[in-house]
Amino acid sequence: QGDWSSDVCSSDLESSTSGRTIEMRGGSTVGHELDRMVFAVSRRRPPSPPVRQDVVIERASRGCAEAVLGDRSVHVTWSIEEGWEDRNEVEAAFDPDELSMPLELRARTPGDRIRLRGGSRKVKKVLLEHRIPSAGRDAVPVLVDAAGEVLWIPGVARSTLAPPRPGAPSLRIRIEP
Repeated sequence: QGDWSSDVCSSDLESSTSGRTIEMRGGSTVGHELDRMVFAVSRRRPPSPPVRQDVVIERASRGCAEAVLGDRSVHVTWSIEEGWEDRNEVEAAFDPDELSMPLELRARTPGDRIRLRGGSRKVKKVLLEHRIPSAGRDAVPVLVDAAGEVLWIPGVARSTLAPPRPGAPSLRIRIEP
């Protein structure tokens, strides 16, 4: 029921880039999300910030933990295995000798980049290309090394850094909802 601001019309929003949001009177918003217009009615209370509990993998060993990202919980396990290779979207293997430890599983942060075969790409852009709505992007786990290099976005992309060596021990990491 809010009114459009006098400077903005619906065609401005339709022709804008994905992720643009316009606030209307009363606190409601209308935004452009991928190929849709999204309307949100304001709440009386502002929403509480999402809960976040990162997981730190101190060394290449065996372990498990729970991470909470964007109010979504994920189970993380890791172990050293001989001759292990990436097999599916929830598991990745890394050469432990090439890793800068400790590793951290966290939500994305502004400026995150991932090294792919075609070069370095912004994580935000990679998530957009995989059609992950902006409201869900803070719940997508991102594995980074001690230098802040993004190694893996489960189900989305695996960095070219620290690939497993055939026949050598690998650090296997599994992330499940």
